[in-house]
Amino acid sequence: MDAKRVHSSTPEILMRIRRKRWLTFPLSLPIRQVFLRIHILLGLALAAYILLISLSGCVLMFYPQLYEALSPHPTILPSSSRLDRTALKIAAEQAQPGYEVSWIWERKDPSEAVEVWMSNGVGQQQRLFDPFTGRDLGNAFPKSILFLNWLKDLHTNLGFGTNGRLANGLGAGLITVLAISGVLIWWQRTRAWTLQVKVQPRGRLKQGHRDLHRTIGLWTLPLVLMWGITGIVLVMQTTPVPIFQGVARSMAEGIARASYSLHFGRFTSAPLQIIWTIFALAPSLLVVTGLLLWWNRSTRYWPSTIAIRLRATQTTSQGRHLPPDSQPASSFRPPS
Repeated sequence: MDAKRVHSSTPEILMRIRRKRWLTFPLSLPIRQVFLRIHILLGLALAAYILLISLSGCVLMFYPQLYEALSPHPTILPSSSRLDRTALKIAAEQAQPGYEVSWIWERKDPSEAVEVWMSNGVGQQQRLFDPFTGRDLGNAFPKSILFLNWLKDLHTNLGFGTNGRLANGLGAGLITVLAISGVLIWWQRTRAWTLQVKVQPRGRLKQGHRDLHRTIGLWTLPLVLMWGITGIVLVMQTTPVPIFQGVARSMAEGIARASYSLHFGRFTSAPLQIIWTIFALAPSLLVVTGLLLWWNRSTRYWPSTIAIRLRATQTTSQGRHLPPDSQPASSFRPPS
């Protein structure tokens, strides 16, 4: 009877021991090595992607301000007579020989320049014209604006349209998994938490990289998870597949609007936007410190591994592949 009771309570005792081990000394658990491998492989695979998304996202935090600052604002002196569309079309085609006007876009403010779209059968251009004199005022979208729009498309679609946007959603999901695996790796017992949230003064530079990587990751974990989850939501909301079909339209629009504001830092407060941009650099810092940790770890093990393999190769060649006549004299044994 006692033996049966002990046998039935054995799984409960083992469960308690494992639970206590996870809380008191989690670094000794074998599952931590699995999380570590996942974290390293995902980090190496996503390093370039995270750098691209993080750095481009920092610039796009100020997209409205940059667009307004880089857009041309030519000086126009209003007069009593304003050219009609026919006169603007003639003036534009005379200013750009070989091009035909395909569209004229007048601004709401009548004193602002008129945007004229022109095509020559091969290419298209958008130029600004004075609505009073018909004078050519230059490109409506200078190279700086084109680069800003290209950077936005690169951040959103990776430059590949709908397929790139879907791949971007997958990347956001993998970043979320990467952040969660990092938490599981650096999970410490309760007494060690105070040592995990700050960089310890150490003499070795390699250990400083480890502390910096851990500290940045712990402090910015909520933001990294937020960027990953909101990135997934934005991709799901803009894909042609009706993923939000079962959700109320107003609720889906509200979720997408909130996700967009959080993801790109669309706040009315400029100081908060600057703080958001500084935190957006955290993934790039995590990539740099993570690559340094991986390099230090690799260079520490590679020389010893190469030396062991060389010794094994030499031993094999000396003991097996050499003919009996070439054996060293010290290994000769007379027949008994």
